Amino acid sequence: PRAELKPSAPRVEIVRFDPMRKKDLLGPGGAVIRQMENRFNVSLDLTQEGQCLLFGEDSEMVRKARVAVMDLVSDVEVGEVYEGTVIEVRDFGIIVELLRNKEGLCHVSELAKRDEIRNHPE
Repeated sequence: PRAELKPSAPRVEIVRFDPMRKKDLLGPGGAVIRQMENRFNVSLDLTQEGQCLLFGEDSEMVRKARVAVMDLVSDVEVGEVYEGTVIEVRDFGIIVELLRNKEGLCHVSELAKRDEIRNHPE
């Protein structure tokens, strides 16, 4: 067997999720799933058991679609590390969008030590 697939070989990814989250992937009238299929040029197949099968020609687009599906069906878990977008800065910390439509507070005490802030070179 080869270490990697040929670039022309179709790609398949499977994402398992809580079946109760299927509505998050479908969206109203199937709008979310159609938008993802068009955006990433993949085909999505959802099962009743909580599986999302992603089919596509481009491995990078299949990978991006997988990340987008995971963002929709995943919950934020305590102790996990997430990459997010700062959406608001407050006196007590920052509000960060962690996953799609999921926000969290990062308290100022978690951002940096006082010495690091005071000695920042600007």
